[in-house]
Amino acid sequence: MRTSFFISRKKSNLFMKMFFIFFTFFIAISTFFDVIKISKIENLNYLTSSDLNKINKEFENDVVSASIKTAQASSEINFKLFGIFPFKKVQKEAKTEQTVLLGGNVYSFDLKCDGVIVKQFEDVRTKNGFEKPLKNAGIKIGDVITKINNEKFKDVLDFISKIENSDGAISLEVISGNKQKTVNVFPALNLSGKKKIGLWVKDDVSATGTLSFALDDGSLFALG
Repeated sequence: MRTSFFISRKKSNLFMKMFFIFFTFFIAISTFFDVIKISKIENLNYLTSSDLNKINKEFENDVVSASIKTAQASSEINFKLFGIFPFKKVQKEAKTEQTVLLGGNVYSFDLKCDGVIVKQFEDVRTKNGFEKPLKNAGIKIGDVITKINNEKFKDVLDFISKIENSDGAISLEVISGNKQKTVNVFPALNLSGKKKIGLWVKDDVSATGTLSFALDDGSLFALG
């Protein structure tokens, strides 16, 4: 009887030891994964109401529990081991989420310009090297040229044609910002024997698409 009691007690002690080891291992693993989740929360720049709800669910039945305190501008999360022992405190800026209602239609448009718009400057390659006919003309990218020698032109091709068929210096009527001015330019003869002023231009403005949206407070916005 004594031998049987001794063996039974020995088995009971072994069982308790195994249970303790398993329990300790389980706590360690659970705590390790909770630490990973807490580190992700610490890396956030701010917390929204959705974030806080998610945190509540993630730590609901964990070894480490989360207690959340929310003020107007910040949220404080106190993590406790077994809901008793302080483990970690995280404080983040609180932000309010907004509902966005999308709307509007996608469209494109093409606006014709009364003249040509200056896009880019380019040196003119001549037999004597590279020249800059517009170097001191005071013309900037985005300026609009409306006339050549006091005459209007139809489009970019007509603008180029009037330059190539010009005789001597030409006058350009330019709108720069809200100011209008006239500049005189001497075209350079390129290697093909054509007169150029070293300018890239366009005669239209194109755009595509718009997305309008409204916030739940009634504000309206449009993105082009």
